[in-house]
Amino acid sequence: MGQVENQPGPDAEVKKPSLASQLVPYVFTAVILVYVFTGLSSNVVDERYEFSGTEWTELKASGVKKGSVAIKSIDGTVTYCEKGEAEQEDKGDLAAAGCPAGGDFEFRPESNSGAAAISRTAGTRIPDHAPVSVNYVKKVKMSDIWALVRAADLRFFLPLMVLHCFIFFMADVLSFGMAYKFFNVPDIKFRELMECRGAPYVIQVGLAVLAEVFFPLYMLRVKKVPVTESVSSNLWSMIMDLTANFTVLLPAVIYNLHTGLIPAIGPAWLAACIIFWALFLGNVAFWHSPLRDRAMTWIASGREGVESKTRAQKIVGELMQLLRTFSLARWNHYLRVWAVRMVLLCSSIASSYAALRAMGVDPPLPLALIVIPVIVISVFLPIGVGGYGGPQLIAWFLIVSVGKVGTADQVIAFSLLWSTGFLIGRAVIGMIFIRGFWKRCFPEGFKL
Repeated sequence: MGQVENQPGPDAEVKKPSLASQLVPYVFTAVILVYVFTGLSSNVVDERYEFSGTEWTELKASGVKKGSVAIKSIDGTVTYCEKGEAEQEDKGDLAAAGCPAGGDFEFRPESNSGAAAISRTAGTRIPDHAPVSVNYVKKVKMSDIWALVRAADLRFFLPLMVLHCFIFFMADVLSFGMAYKFFNVPDIKFRELMECRGAPYVIQVGLAVLAEVFFPLYMLRVKKVPVTESVSSNLWSMIMDLTANFTVLLPAVIYNLHTGLIPAIGPAWLAACIIFWALFLGNVAFWHSPLRDRAMTWIASGREGVESKTRAQKIVGELMQLLRTFSLARWNHYLRVWAVRMVLLCSSIASSYAALRAMGVDPPLPLALIVIPVIVISVFLPIGVGGYGGPQLIAWFLIVSVGKVGTADQVIAFSLLWSTGFLIGRAVIGMIFIRGFWKRCFPEGFKL
């Protein structure tokens, strides 16, 4: 676990990097942002249509993605099959689903002459003149977002979002970054932690999973910290982030069960909270028990006698280091990082609530405390691009479908507004630190 940076010796000749090499981080940033803003999409949900015979019915939105249209009965009990999809699926699966041979509906892509449209097929199960629920994925244009911003009341949202982006960055540095300082590199400077955690934001806005690679990559190349050790610190910090979320979820769920405000959020939610807390507290108790010393000796043994071990034994020994941070963390570490993540969660709730109100949605406080943390977490999951796509569907499901608050249009608009503000904020932070990150991590150019 060395701590020596990739710096040349005092007598070494320092070669100034070429202009092309210096431009690489900015080109990389530009490519990521272009990828994000040309790939934005959002789930349009719960539109109602009535079909007449086999006439074509135009969808309300433009830019509908082929293969994304789903039609269900109003009560959600029957899912209808698209013609092209039905022809490609296994016939046994189709029969089990009750799909007719030619499918229930046909999709016509958008053309110069008109919008995308759908129609019933000859052997359809869709009733004539009966309302059905239609949802699909559409491309999000910057003009759509601009129209959204112009229509919203942003007096409270904008300052809270700017503050939230700053709090998010500082919380990231003071939790994930400080975990590196606590457990991996005690002498690392605060400026370096800011670079290490902030620069990958430009990747995170488009490829959240790839961004997670750059954090341990920096620690490996600049601080010589083995990947498994920095990943261990990341995992520990992620669990502390979940702990902050469940700190809010548990009382909100209990209050909801007591009042019956949202019937769909029932005992299963409480059971999930209890299971999480049982596992978390059990983990903390174990690492503060007399068994800790024995476990630490076992973890250390994974790197002993490496020369005489087989390849499989070396891999297992290295994977054992994923528990290293958990074995080192003490109560003061848990409490400090938990407090930081709680501040961030409060900021997330405040900015999200302001975005909801900007769109005319006024959710009950228990619902907001339950759904907002889930929606915020979904921004970092690989279920969309830059926080678009999956989060909108989750927001609709939890707020409109489960919570029975607002309309689909309002809630999707809220999620787009919040995601856009958060994306821009992270992109700006990332662009500030990307050059220093790149210079430290790749001093001789981009060589992995």
